[in-house]
Parts: sequence; C-alpha cells; structure tokens
Amino acid sequence: MKNNSYLVKLTALSLVFIVLTIVARKFEPIASYVDKYNEFTVLYMTLLAIVSSYFHKKAISTGDPHDMYNFNMLASTVRLLSGGAYMFLYFFIVKEKLGIFILNFFILYFSYTIFEIKTLFSKLQTQSKKD
Repeated sequence: MKNNSYLVKLTALSLVFIVLTIVARKFEPIASYVDKYNEFTVLYMTLLAIVSSYFHKKAISTGDPHDMYNFNMLASTVRLLSGGAYMFLYFFIVKEKLGIFILNFFILYFSYTIFEIKTLFSKLQTQSKKD
C-alpha cells in the first residue's frame, strides 16, 4: 500500500506541473518562459522518479548499508546520465529556445529530486522505527 501511496503522490505532483504548464501558457508574460515540450519533460521526470524509487526500495529492502549505498549511487548515476541524454536529444532534435528548456528542465529536475529525497527520508524513518 505504501508503494501505491508513493505513486499517487508522484502522479499528483506530475499533474500539478502539467496544470501549471497549461495555465502559464495562457498568460502572455509568463508564457515565454514555458517550454512548448514541457509535458514531455514532466513525463520523463515521472518515469525517472519511478525508476529511482525502484532502486531506493531495493536498497531499503536489503538492510545492508553497503548495498544501500550502492543502490543509491546507481539511482543517482541513472538520473544524471539519462538527464544528460535527454538534454542532448533535445539540443539536437528540437534546437529552439534552449535557454528556456534548460530553465524548465532544472526546475523540474530539482523539484522531483526534492520530492524523492523527502519520500526516501520518510521511508528510512519508518524502517528505523520498525528496527
């Protein structure tokens, strides 16, 4: 059930970002700061959060601090490399408004990272209370 709770919160966060994107496009001064492919970036960040959650869940289930460290480093590596690949593809396929894309990408990147860290800490606190 807790994993479903995470997915529900993640879906809610993603929907909030999509709604904010749609609303921001309606207002002219703000619309110029919203990437026209922002929904794809939100989808990418959501999928990346699900993959990271899998690695974090696996790390917590092992109970071994070394395995936990390795899985967390793996999740961070996947996040960084796939983020670089996503940006690389955008730069070579879309090639327009790169500054706006980078701004939107990093706002979403850090928002989802903060969400994952907050969720991971709550999982770790729950796990330590069980022990």
